Amino acid sequence: LGVLLAWMSVVVGAAAGKALLLASIAVGFAGVWRLTDGLSSFARAGGALFYAAGPFMLTRVSVGHLGVAAAMAVLPW
Repeated sequence: LGVLLAWMSVVVGAAAGKALLLASIAVGFAGVWRLTDGLSSFARAGGALFYAAGPFMLTRVSVGHLGVAAAMAVLPW
């Protein structure tokens, strides 16, 4: 993860870390949406939103724990 982020920082600039954090939230949301297939759309969106933008994930994102955010993103998959 560190090597990929370092390479992206050279190519893209300082926005590479922010893009990784945004992608982590999006991938986590999509993973929980996929797991809750039998529920209503409202319940699926609520569960996915609580997982991807819940207190634990937003705390990890705000302090810059890229590894934890990436691990939480792939956990539902």
